Amino acid sequence: LLWVFIGALLLGWDMIIVPLHLAALVTPDSESLAVQLLPTCFWSVDLLMQFTTGYYKGVVIEMHPKRVARHYFYGWFAVDFFILTTDIATALMMLESSSVVKLLRSARYVRAIRLIRLLRCRRLLEVAARVTDLWHSEAAVVIFRIVTLVGMVMVLNHFIACAFYAVAMEEEAAGNVTWLSQVQLEGKLHAYVSAFHWSMTQFTPATQNLHPQSFVERVFAIFVVLVALVTFSTFLGKMTSALTQLLHLNAKFYQEQALLRRFLSENKISMRLSYSVWKFCRLQQGSAVRQLKPLLSDVQQVFNFPMYLKRRLCVEVHQETFRELPILKLVLQDPLAAALASIAVERSAAPGNQVFARGDKARAAVCITGGSMTYDTQRR
Repeated sequence: LLWVFIGALLLGWDMIIVPLHLAALVTPDSESLAVQLLPTCFWSVDLLMQFTTGYYKGVVIEMHPKRVARHYFYGWFAVDFFILTTDIATALMMLESSSVVKLLRSARYVRAIRLIRLLRCRRLLEVAARVTDLWHSEAAVVIFRIVTLVGMVMVLNHFIACAFYAVAMEEEAAGNVTWLSQVQLEGKLHAYVSAFHWSMTQFTPATQNLHPQSFVERVFAIFVVLVALVTFSTFLGKMTSALTQLLHLNAKFYQEQALLRRFLSENKISMRLSYSVWKFCRLQQGSAVRQLKPLLSDVQQVFNFPMYLKRRLCVEVHQETFRELPILKLVLQDPLAAALASIAVERSAAPGNQVFARGDKARAAVCITGGSMTYDTQRR
């Protein structure tokens, strides 16, 4: 998993630095040798590791070496090998110091080869899926989706800003008036920030003092407006959906609370009994309901799982509990623990709830796996 996240960081670096190289805002000569060679070395090792990395075949992880190697070879190997070849060629050019290689290094078409690296961005989908699988909080997953949406818009604006600057530089080389002459720029950093500001205003209702001047710049601006029209509409819809989901996480609890208040009012429940009811509800709200451990039976998708997958889930959830029970620890073996775990039924109770009462018929053994229980022997 750590290896995957390192790859994601390198991909993020490529998404930032490659457009800057293409727009000549940053030159490869300004980077250190380690920065240039580290990604190439990493992806070279990663290419070999993919031949031994298992994959999901349905819901089962396939780890057979020959099948894993065959799956990768007939899958993404050709694409990854092609990208790695261009990386190695670019790295060799960086190491060479002859005048011819330096001329090729600064050529626009040679710099465009770096765009091939961005084909690896498909790996970011895998990282995003793993991150959401690791987090068990629905609120954290929703916030991560919102951050991802904002990040995607920022990356798109970064590409547009670099392209806007590159178009202006090409037009200036051709002797045309460009947006660069509209403002007093203090170096390339100021030029990039101005271009990024212009790009952001195409996606949002904001103001700016930069305007396309040449014919090519206006054509480019029209294209950006069309892209922004579709992108911002999609972004706004998904952002609204995510925020609505975040606000509605506890909506059901508050709706039930409002219904309870209406019930107590319309049925004219006494103040003393109403006070006891609300005290119990606040006890649940404050310390138990939101942190109550979800049960296997609460997950509706589990009912659609095949029987063998349900059994594996039950065994993994309950087996350790049966192993640690003092009364069974000395006589219970792993096969018996697995058998008991497969038929165990979970049940949770918030503070103040009653698990069983005096006189109830005993139909099962209750094993406490968390929290505590108070026995009340007084008759009510």
